[in-house]
Amino acid sequence: MTNIIPTLEIVKRTVANTSTILGHLDRIQEQNATIIEFVRDQEKYAISGLFKEVIDLTSTIEELLLFFSESFKENQIEVVKVFKHVTQVLVQRNKLIHVFMNIISSVEKLLKEAEGVKVLKIETNEKEHYVMLRVVHSGKSTPQVEIQNWFQFRHPARKEWRGYEFHTAATAMMEMGGKLEATSSRTNQRVVFLLS
Repeated sequence: MTNIIPTLEIVKRTVANTSTILGHLDRIQEQNATIIEFVRDQEKYAISGLFKEVIDLTSTIEELLLFFSESFKENQIEVVKVFKHVTQVLVQRNKLIHVFMNIISSVEKLLKEAEGVKVLKIETNEKEHYVMLRVVHSGKSTPQVEIQNWFQFRHPARKEWRGYEFHTAATAMMEMGGKLEATSSRTNQRVVFLLS
């Protein structure tokens, strides 16, 4: 009888570990499918030059957030999504992905340094003829003067950053007929990114 009890405990632990591993595998498969899709998009873009396509902004953002899901979880970053219905947009998808990835990875770095509750809020909205994507975070405050310098080539937002993240992102948005802005929020002095 004594041999049966430890064996049952081992089986229970094995089953619990297996379900945890299966959950991780599901996330990895989702991320892998997203990576494959992005690579195909990059290949398509490389062949066709300035290839534009109509995309659903909300679903594209959801796909991109998969890349960061493990890191957000590990760094205890809560993602709040406020997606209002917006019309589909005609963009160079890979450039929009580049812009969004730069913003989210930069905000993630800011939130890693933050103390207390870490929140990344992503909103979509439509005003007049513009579809807007707004990214707000609860991280470190930044003076407006410093934010304006971020868009200059080789001027990093933080000392350890390369210095062209926002410059290339803003350039990509201009090339697509849009714009990228960053401001300090009046209410809590956090950086607010707006793509339109």
